[in-house]
Amino acid sequence: MAIERNMQSEETEVTAETAVTAETGNSDDDGEDSIFDILSNSTGNFTFLAELIDAAELTEVLSEEGNFTLFAPDNAAFEELPEDMLTKLMDEEYLPQLQDLLLYHALDSVEFLANLTDDMMVMTLNGQNITLNLDPARINEDVENATIIEEASDMEAFNGIVHTIDTVLAPESMNSTIVDILLARNDTFATLVEALNATTLLELFAGEGPFTIFAPSDEAFDALPDGLLEELLEDPDALEDFLRYHVIEENAPSSSLSSGEVEALNEDLLEIVVDEGNITVNDANVTMPDIIASNGIVHGIDAVLIPPEGMPTMFPTTMPTMFPTTMPTEKSSKSRKSGKTKASKGTKTKKGGKASKTGGKTSKLNGPLHL
Repeated sequence: MAIERNMQSEETEVTAETAVTAETGNSDDDGEDSIFDILSNSTGNFTFLAELIDAAELTEVLSEEGNFTLFAPDNAAFEELPEDMLTKLMDEEYLPQLQDLLLYHALDSVEFLANLTDDMMVMTLNGQNITLNLDPARINEDVENATIIEEASDMEAFNGIVHTIDTVLAPESMNSTIVDILLARNDTFATLVEALNATTLLELFAGEGPFTIFAPSDEAFDALPDGLLEELLEDPDALEDFLRYHVIEENAPSSSLSSGEVEALNEDLLEIVVDEGNITVNDANVTMPDIIASNGIVHGIDAVLIPPEGMPTMFPTTMPTMFPTTMPTEKSSKSRKSGKTKASKGTKTKKGGKASKTGGKTSKLNGPLHL
């Protein structure tokens, strides 16, 4: 679906006469419209926004009972965005980013203009804060400095209120890559960034994507056997394989994950378990879900993920008590393997020096973010 951008300037310009006008649409018994009705039935000022809400599967949310405040960018505001950004957001693969953008414009309370105060900080539905100021009424004056068009605001719906703004607000996910997300949380992911920086992966995760990274915290790395991380940092190939085991090449919000196996970027399998809202990856708990980036998603986890084959540097050879006195034969060792990990991945063949896969990949993504 592509957004039409051929609106005439006089159609997108917000005025006192045009912005508040809404035709009668789907309404409740009292003749009041929903927030989505106001947008979709307006005289052309919210065409882009209504189409994006529909593409983000948020129409139902803004059409049912609720108490919302929506800061609604008009068509002219969306015209200022790069066209390739709008095209990307309309791509179904980037549904989490589109939802995050739109939820950043909404509050879970009804706030009339008269209720706003200077330097008022409020949390939006995407979990991030915006700051409101007065004289004139505006949002995030140090960033977007979006003006609230007062004569085109306080539009009441049975499920909330709509205020028109002249600039699209930019959540963290709009301009921050996975790398930016990790760097901005240096108190949590400093060790992971150090490890990524020792490989070629920082450049990869600053690129187009999308990727989902299960990001071990600094405490998770601290729990590794003494010396293991240092050894890995001295072996870039082993380190990169180890880090790729924490990544899947999909845009995977927590709501799209289900129990089962999913292939990591190093082509080994991760075991995901979803149980009553709790998510584990192998033996690691997802403790910081759904940090949305422009090119993917970060889920913070509380343990480092070890590939199925282990790591050659993991156990020093001078620790015989770590192993059984009688080593199993090759035949008996093979018989104990479940076959689940490798069989599920399908057959791999070498093609031009690069492994290629045939069959067996099972995606654990079952749909978009559900609100």
